[in-house]
Amino acid sequence: MHAPSILVVEDDRHIAELIVCALEPEGFQLRHESSGRAGLNAALSRRPDLIITDYFMPNMGGMGMINALRADPETAGIPILMISAMPVDDDVPVAAALLKPFSIEELLATVANLVPRH
Repeated sequence: MHAPSILVVEDDRHIAELIVCALEPEGFQLRHESSGRAGLNAALSRRPDLIITDYFMPNMGGMGMINALRADPETAGIPILMISAMPVDDDVPVAAALLKPFSIEELLATVANLVPRH
């Protein structure tokens, strides 16, 4: 059995490090990208089990990346967790959303719901 892979797309280095430090000990394989464009390329090439993305980022924001992923049949089914400083509209095509600031416990619980472990 392979360790579930998570792609973290976040331009704030401190938040990205917090997410990685919280999830690595749980046995996830993590990759970090700092822009929507880099995140899209990583998702297309690696097909992660989950994508955690910020809403506002340079060089293609989270919504641009999500729309591109949802338009591609190869990546349309990847669950996406959106993290944002503002509430995420219900019509945004994500599996879940966390409002910044969020707790480690909220992050772990949300990820556990989105990435079933066997």
